[in-house]
Amino acid sequence: MNFKKLTHKGLLYRSMRFCLFFFIYTCFCLPAIAQQSCNCLCTANETNVYSFQMANKKTASLCKEKSDKYLVYRFGTTAKTELQYPEQLDESSWKKFTFRYYQRTGGKEADAKDLNWLSFSNKGTEYTVYSEFYSQSNLSKVGIMVTTLEGKDIDIKGLAQTQTGKITSFKQSAKIDKEEY
Repeated sequence: MNFKKLTHKGLLYRSMRFCLFFFIYTCFCLPAIAQQSCNCLCTANETNVYSFQMANKKTASLCKEKSDKYLVYRFGTTAKTELQYPEQLDESSWKKFTFRYYQRTGGKEADAKDLNWLSFSNKGTEYTVYSEFYSQSNLSKVGIMVTTLEGKDIDIKGLAQTQTGKITSFKQSAKIDKEEY
């Protein structure tokens, strides 16, 4: 490129072309990329609150409607949702979940912990989505604890490195029932 021959109009044209490209990219490409990188089961009118994958490539997602009308849990794959709770997606959905948490600060020497659980009951089966961090061992655990009607506990372990969103955002929500331990 010969900079001596580049005129003010040429610079202006190139700048405008770049701005137009940037505008189109940020408006149309980035939202699609962000939704794909979420790897969640939320729909287009929902926001991912918290999601993670299991080793078998299934996903657990907590999604809320963009204007906070409802909260929903989904489990499965993008091809097939195996469980959606609740079925009725309305304002009452928030009260069908309970968020429990325990936090102890102080670093490794004080055995700091950040333990978070979101629970709901569906047809007599209890589901608890969990996210736990233990500073002493620098261990993060995620998964779903399922307690069947017979009282049997099934721990479906998730992959901590696949987490998106923050389950801790429920601490600030006035819509959901909370219990601090």
